[in-house]
Amino acid sequence: MDNYAVSGVVRSKATKSAVVSIVLAVVWIVILAIILSMALSDGAKTPVPTMIFIGFIALVCAFFIYNAALGVLQAVKFGSVELMMDPNPGSIGGEAGGVTEIPVPFDKDNVFFVSLRCIHRVGGGGGRRSRVSSTVLWQHQKRATQEPCEKGTRLKFKFAVPGNMSESEAPSWNYKYWLVGVSSGDIKGLDFAQSFVVNVVRTAAPLKSSIEEAPGVELETFSIRSSVDVEIGADGAGGMRFFYPAWRKKIRVAVLAVIAVLFGVLIYAIGRAPGGATPVAAYVPFTVLFLLFSGLAVYAALNSLEVVVTSSVVRSAKKVMGFVVKQREMNVSDIAFFECMKGIHAKNAAPEDIRFNIVASSKNGRKMYVGDNILGEVEAANVRSMLEAITGVTPKPKKEDKQERL
Repeated sequence: MDNYAVSGVVRSKATKSAVVSIVLAVVWIVILAIILSMALSDGAKTPVPTMIFIGFIALVCAFFIYNAALGVLQAVKFGSVELMMDPNPGSIGGEAGGVTEIPVPFDKDNVFFVSLRCIHRVGGGGGRRSRVSSTVLWQHQKRATQEPCEKGTRLKFKFAVPGNMSESEAPSWNYKYWLVGVSSGDIKGLDFAQSFVVNVVRTAAPLKSSIEEAPGVELETFSIRSSVDVEIGADGAGGMRFFYPAWRKKIRVAVLAVIAVLFGVLIYAIGRAPGGATPVAAYVPFTVLFLLFSGLAVYAALNSLEVVVTSSVVRSAKKVMGFVVKQREMNVSDIAFFECMKGIHAKNAAPEDIRFNIVASSKNGRKMYVGDNILGEVEAANVRSMLEAITGVTPKPKKEDKQERL
């Protein structure tokens, strides 16, 4: 294995991930440039289907540029941090844990999550092996115990590793490895999110960690078909955290992008129309609409939503590339009820195929989104019940849920 197998010090993958994301972004920029040069080089009028295809390639390029920008910001602001394993190595049937110090000013209200995963990776070679797939064989997540340090914040954690799991293997076209992920909850500025490949092996006797964790760090993870992580503190004191990741509304992004591309095609067609120069006024309405729908598509694609619910307050933070763009807060004492609101759907859609948002309605009529894009009536009702249980808010009198007006 690598040097960390001896020293117990693991460096995060932030710098490597940033470099890889930059390379991928450059590749797609070159592809877009080549396609544009081929389409426009002969001076002939470009067919509309070709222009639509170019528009979608541009959106793919924008996605990789976004990933590259996020990776670079992560590497520049936080650097590649180190994790000291305890025990070293992690022990199958025993424990795996560690301590890391990150350049985030200590704040007792900050929340950091840590996960341990065993992953089976297949592919990466030539020919039939070029296709890569990764399967999570086991995973567990909890809150990290935090304390102040000279660098900013020290995070500590440990996991009990099942005795029937595979140990770390040397990288090849088919191998298993263990990954520690550390991420921030709702903190100011760019979210901290880095990962570490760690060594977990089968030892003669199970090894235990010397790390002492704060109480209430265990989380229970609920599986919801919207692929949203719903986490609750074991004793309820830590509240409930919902995280709705970017790119969660792919259909909405696609519709907005198609509309933007169509307006772009109209702008191009007006400019290439015969009959001399086209008045600037002819471009203005289509240009405004193109920019509007392009901006809406980018925002719909890149925004994430985090909602933290405790027994006293509900907070939400909408972020783009980790930066908070909108924050809201509502005291539990002001909440009248939680309700499910149907999103846009086909007239005859089955309840399990409808996506729901969950809204906290205050006693003075104010509303605040606390659930987003949850697929299925049963799943939405389950999440609403969790919210009511942790806040103590009385369920709304039984009526047909409202349909969201968009």
